[in-house]
Amino acid sequence: KGAKGVVLLPVDHPLVTGEDIRAVADALRNGAAIAVATHGGRRGHPIGLSAAVMEEITADPLLQTLREVVRRDRSRVREVAVSEGALDGVNTEEDLERVSRRSFR
Repeated sequence: KGAKGVVLLPVDHPLVTGEDIRAVADALRNGAAIAVATHGGRRGHPIGLSAAVMEEITADPLLQTLREVVRRDRSRVREVAVSEGALDGVNTEEDLERVSRRSFR
């Protein structure tokens, strides 16, 4: 039958936990069209997209970013409370040092 949805996790978020991913996947299983990880009121990663939303994305050649999809219809977005790792992206050497101190030492 195919996938019911997808959970997307950028590789630059090493502190996202398995529980964070499960929470977003559970939101999809429970009917969310779009599930966005949040911590302390801020949105982060991962993001979950239902199969219907994935079809919408592939059918729209003008679509530029996933952010557009999330903002297109806020009523179908479910925010999911997760760990602080959802917000800890690594884009610089300083970021890498900061997250390394928190998890790998």
